[in-house]
Amino acid sequence: MSLRVAVVGAGIAGASCARSLADAGASVVVFDKGRVPGGRMAARRMSSVQWDYGAQYFTVRDARFARQVAHWHATSVTQEWTHRPGTGRLSGQGAAGRERWVGVPSMREPALQLLEGLDVRSACRVDAVERKAGRWRVHWMDGQNEPHDQTGFDWLICTAPAPQAAALLRDATPSIVPSIERARMGPTWAVLITTAQATAPPSPTRALGDRIAWLAADDQKPGRSGAGRCFVAHTVPEWSEANVDAEPLAVVEWLRPDLARLLDVPETSLDVSAHRWRFARVVQPAGVPCIVDRAHQTVAAGDWCIEGRVESAYLSGLAAAEAVRTSIRGSTHE
Repeated sequence: MSLRVAVVGAGIAGASCARSLADAGASVVVFDKGRVPGGRMAARRMSSVQWDYGAQYFTVRDARFARQVAHWHATSVTQEWTHRPGTGRLSGQGAAGRERWVGVPSMREPALQLLEGLDVRSACRVDAVERKAGRWRVHWMDGQNEPHDQTGFDWLICTAPAPQAAALLRDATPSIVPSIERARMGPTWAVLITTAQATAPPSPTRALGDRIAWLAADDQKPGRSGAGRCFVAHTVPEWSEANVDAEPLAVVEWLRPDLARLLDVPETSLDVSAHRWRFARVVQPAGVPCIVDRAHQTVAAGDWCIEGRVESAYLSGLAAAEAVRTSIRGSTHE
């Protein structure tokens, strides 16, 4: 396969797509606004403390994803998490008998392995794309807000969240936008917590309240410190929607009493910060594995195409890569 492909986004969807195309012989460049690839499989480290503040774990249903997870496990990129999320207590399998898996030493490791050896441009915020003479040009801003562009791409694959994908592609390939806009996504606040004293997460019978949907002992995952001092909370959808534009410091102060109650520690013992995921949840999927405009050689993909799960992002990326390969095979026989 002799073609050049630009992939916007280095989360699991972009990573699985880029890897599949590169393995098929394509020349792939991945553009990502984050400093480190992974998308919503994100991690933050400060001194000896680490938080997985996006996706907390993933499960496996599809045979294709199962093969990938088996490879990750064999290469020590993932391990099974045998603690019940939000309790720190051993529970065996997750919902419907499915094991919960985590990246090691952080949730972004699976994406990093998929992208290993590829041309990944980090801290690149793609702000425009255009198609001329059958080729795509990508415009982006670097970490110092300096503009750049690169042309000569045969295909453009966008794996950004649906609202961002629609905005980016609206002028260059408007025919694809209505299908993207079938998907709806919602926000979540992720709250990163450390305590001055080791503590256990709340019991599974304790109510988390009307603002906290999730509380996990992040440092009790495989490959972490196990110190009982590092936690991540996610806010409930309704509260997240109502406070999506709040300042992070305000969110911290609003939630601090709830967190102290749940962890059974004084408020003064908590060190808390907040991160807003404006497009964290898939409220309504687009209902297809990916969205393809063959005339303009464009694909939009992501978990929002199928379902809000890590596996869905991976499978959507594979579908995007297959759409490109199918088009190439089809044109060869025309």
